[in-house]
Amino acid sequence: LNAGAVAVRTYAVGYVNFPRGADHDICSTTSCQVYNPNVSSSFTDRAVDFTAGCVMINANNAITRGLTEYSAENNQLGMACGDGYTASVGGCLADPVCIGESEFGHGRGLCQWGSARWATGLKFPNRSLSDNTTTNGHPRQDWQWILNHYYPNLRLVRTTPLALNNPVRVIGSSSPLNVRACPGGTITNGVNCPSIGTRPLGAIGYITGGPQRVMADGQGYTWWRVRWQNGIEGWSVENYLDRFIPTNTAPAFTPVADLTLHAGMALRMTNTASDADFPPNTLTFSLPTAPPAAAIHPSTGYLLWTMTATNVGTTNFFTVRVTDNGSPALSATNSFRVRIIPPPQVSAASVPANSVRLTWTSAPRSRYRVEYANNLSSPSWLPLGNIITGTASTTSFTDALAQQRFYRILVVD
Repeated sequence: LNAGAVAVRTYAVGYVNFPRGADHDICSTTSCQVYNPNVSSSFTDRAVDFTAGCVMINANNAITRGLTEYSAENNQLGMACGDGYTASVGGCLADPVCIGESEFGHGRGLCQWGSARWATGLKFPNRSLSDNTTTNGHPRQDWQWILNHYYPNLRLVRTTPLALNNPVRVIGSSSPLNVRACPGGTITNGVNCPSIGTRPLGAIGYITGGPQRVMADGQGYTWWRVRWQNGIEGWSVENYLDRFIPTNTAPAFTPVADLTLHAGMALRMTNTASDADFPPNTLTFSLPTAPPAAAIHPSTGYLLWTMTATNVGTTNFFTVRVTDNGSPALSATNSFRVRIIPPPQVSAASVPANSVRLTWTSAPRSRYRVEYANNLSSPSWLPLGNIITGTASTTSFTDALAQQRFYRILVVD
């Protein structure tokens, strides 16, 4: 039963991957082992649970349609391969436990009665359970040996169950896959929950919740909550979800231009990067090249460096790296220079109409506020005009004063 459970599972996966028709997977006759929900057995249930995740795959690590065919009796008595052989895919396969039996079924793949004979060491002549004492003269074999025996060109593997954050895509459905959700975002009523959208074959998403097995609808599906690339987030049946490894692309930086700053200021900037992959990768920032005491937050990209008077006249090189957590991990770098100039030096000149023109050394993109006071004995500094953004090595401001004033220039940032 363990061997049969793996064969049936693999057969079903092959037909889900490559459906027989637009509205069905396998055929509706006993040739396709019609499922009867009124017949069940604790032994078959135990075999399915014991071999959970086990499938056979071909040399291309794929499960194609009809990969693990099986029939009741495969012995080729009076047929091409001969007595004691089964006609497996690719040639005749010795199967001595079935000697003397006539073929029953199409005779390909796993022999159901043969698997019982190998497992028990009994002969079961004429496919009868009434004789449970006659041995077949061959040692008993376990379920893995039986699978390798009947499918010599396939490989037995145990798959890894789906899990949170796994990337998934829609497989095996020629019609759109329904994404469902009951009130409150639940899936307690399974296929009876309303559809909130559909996703076509090949659509990708990633798992955000589950698994949840639902029996209330009489189907017994396992459901996963998936966030799809088009923005829909709801519940989808596991049967039509396939884990995959997305092709990773490197993140991209928002460029940073070279900077000029005054000594005594602090360089505060948030480096930003984007990643086009789905599901979204986690990005981590680092500083391969930077002056001492400069630091960057690994998650936000926020960079901080406080300059002192000793930095005046220097040009400092920064390289910021961003790395994703894809497979393989990829990164991008962004480099820029920061030139340090002295604090602003201000001069004043009279201009017509009793005005004063202030001029100070500045750094492009730095912002300044002009303030004034009417006396210096106990000054009360007040802002004059709006904040000014520097565009060149000097910046000017004209005050149409009507009295004596004192001025100062503050570097805002």
